[in-house]
Amino acid sequence: MIARRSWTRLGMAAALALVLLWAVPAGAQSPGDAAGPSASPEPAARIQLSLFETDLREALNELAYQSRVNILMTPDIQGVVTAELQDVTVREALETLLAPFGYTFRWAGSFYLVGIPDPRNLAFGMLSETVAIPLYYIPADRAAALLSDFFDPYVKADPQVNRLLVTGPPEVVARVRHDVALLDRPPAEVELQVLVTELSGNAVRELGLDRLSFDSLGDLALGVETSPDAVSLSYGQVEAHIRALAQKEEATVRGNPRLRVQEGRSTTLFAGQRQFFLIASEQTTRLEEIEAGLRLELTVSRVRNGEVILSIAPSTSQVVSHMDGVPVLQSSELSTTVRLAPGETAVLASLDMAQDLATRRGTPLLSDIPLIGWLFGTRSSQEGSRQLTIFVTAKPLGADETMAPNPGGTQASPPVKGAVSGATGSVTGPTSQGAPGLAAGAATVWVGSLLLPIPRHRLLRVQYLVP
Repeated sequence: MIARRSWTRLGMAAALALVLLWAVPAGAQSPGDAAGPSASPEPAARIQLSLFETDLREALNELAYQSRVNILMTPDIQGVVTAELQDVTVREALETLLAPFGYTFRWAGSFYLVGIPDPRNLAFGMLSETVAIPLYYIPADRAAALLSDFFDPYVKADPQVNRLLVTGPPEVVARVRHDVALLDRPPAEVELQVLVTELSGNAVRELGLDRLSFDSLGDLALGVETSPDAVSLSYGQVEAHIRALAQKEEATVRGNPRLRVQEGRSTTLFAGQRQFFLIASEQTTRLEEIEAGLRLELTVSRVRNGEVILSIAPSTSQVVSHMDGVPVLQSSELSTTVRLAPGETAVLASLDMAQDLATRRGTPLLSDIPLIGWLFGTRSSQEGSRQLTIFVTAKPLGADETMAPNPGGTQASPPVKGAVSGATGSVTGPTSQGAPGLAAGAATVWVGSLLLPIPRHRLLRVQYLVP
């Protein structure tokens, strides 16, 4: 019985000793414990060391001997070093000796550990720390992709909460924080004012859009001819002028939104109808959706020094007929890229749109009787043409709201113009004559500069590329 109790006590003591032996290194490997208040401070001894073509391991051993501090190395530490160290601390000496080799070190409370910052290294747990970096403006996946490939083993993206998890040596963590701070910045915002109108021929002439023309040689010049006493029009004046024309039924405002768009983002405006139709087959029947109307896509590509690089892509579509129960669409598309200074307006003019207007007046029911219905009512039809014109004004938010004063002392208004840079345009229309909507062969596209006033016969140089 006594022997059995002795063996039981010995077993309990051995188990306790194993637990203590396991707990001590585990606590030493925890980065939080090493940096906590119970950890011993780093030695402040200052040493002098002169090395010439010395093996790195021997140099670290000499540093440990002079400072009376334990410096442990992983087996893969190797190299040759030459250095002259005068009155430096142990940390400063380690930073100097290890810098050419990419090795790292960590103070563990009672000793320094030197090793390779490789996640596959068994000592990586003691050499590294983990931090979470929250992101506010850039997605985590994009931030991780933009960082250097060197940080791939240390950085993980968490898209759900939009943050980065970094596990690595302190110097790697500090570098990642610095680079992320450069990426995670609020993007520039641009205020866009859009005016989509349908203008009659008289309205086009009154606004001067019919004076825009390209030269006969297909050069990059855009010529505008105006009277010498022409008055400069601001965007607000153009908007007021068009609304006055709308009251006289010479113009129709299809949309006039004002919105804010971030740099690198797009916005889409749609004015029209969404129509649904059934497509039936022998086995299934499905419901399809089509859009008939005007769609305008605006993309703020870049904002630099107050200038806005803006991509504009309007398109129009409408149902012109049905074939086997399927609607036939007629569409027109245009795309261009312009460079605008604050307050400048790009003018896209104009897509000629043929209109057929039928009017019927008369006595209800009686005017619908075949053959004799005309006795009880009147019918009239009118054909006309309108031009779809789009005005887009861009102003970077945060820019100076005031303009330079005129010589007369009043505040100057930004002119309505658009400087075209690398523009590409394409227009598609129907091929049959007499079809409603966009007239065949009547599409005329002017992209860019409308500048009032301009001296007579002055030419503006723009870049206009036609594929």
